[in-house]
Amino acid sequence: MTLNCCVHLPGARNVYNIALVSRGIALVLSAVTVGLFLWSRSEEAPSPVVRIVLHLLSIPFAIIVGQPIAMIMSFFIYAVKKDSFSEFKSERIDQLYNSQALHEHDVLTVQELYGSRFWGSRYYQTYMKGRCSEAGLEHSAFGEGPRWWMLFDSGLAIFSRRPIIKSKALVFRKQSIWDFLFVSRASLYAQVDLGEGRSLHVFTLHTAPSLDDMKKRTALASLLEEKTPTVRQQGNELRDFMERILSDGYDERKDKVVVMGDFNVEAGTMDYHHFAK
Repeated sequence: MTLNCCVHLPGARNVYNIALVSRGIALVLSAVTVGLFLWSRSEEAPSPVVRIVLHLLSIPFAIIVGQPIAMIMSFFIYAVKKDSFSEFKSERIDQLYNSQALHEHDVLTVQELYGSRFWGSRYYQTYMKGRCSEAGLEHSAFGEGPRWWMLFDSGLAIFSRRPIIKSKALVFRKQSIWDFLFVSRASLYAQVDLGEGRSLHVFTLHTAPSLDDMKKRTALASLLEEKTPTVRQQGNELRDFMERILSDGYDERKDKVVVMGDFNVEAGTMDYHHFAK
């Protein structure tokens, strides 16, 4: 018997990454603003209309240039002020370890174990992997890194006490409007060797919140409408992903399949019934 556990580590805001990007953007905007101010004081000063246009254009410019600036800043900020960005993930990981939760399970799936491309942003992934290894969960699989335009990766991981034969990650093609620049909603698969030719096929996932859920969180969501909810489209992609994986190497007589993760659906809703179906 294999005992499985699903852990959701809160902290999607990931203050370290957000702080780096916001500071990078602010730095670029400040530099542009100072430059335009000095230009306006010169003899070749542009007209007020030109200055307004340049100010407006500086915003998307700062957003584009801000991330590379943030990457450079990360080398210094993380080393000096990493404790200022705590989301209590390491404390929660320690609590899992001390409560014997990591010691009592054979397979552990994790969501919101986010990393990014900034120096130090994968600290929690490394820390979680180390703690799991100490508890005997020595085998691991992680989701894909962030796409070049995204701030975070999928935050998914699978840890196992038994060998992982193979793993595969899927980033959903359909991403919600509040996710597509920030986080990769995705699924992660691992085939765990149970011995004697048997396997446990583990799928974990983190889908987008429903529009109804987002309307409870922010008034801006009330301005949006979805013909087909994103979470259901991601559910369809998950089904296709599972079918492709299990069409090769799955023996229903000996193998088991388990799906664990953050579905972001509430019991009794249409989204819930869609996943159940």
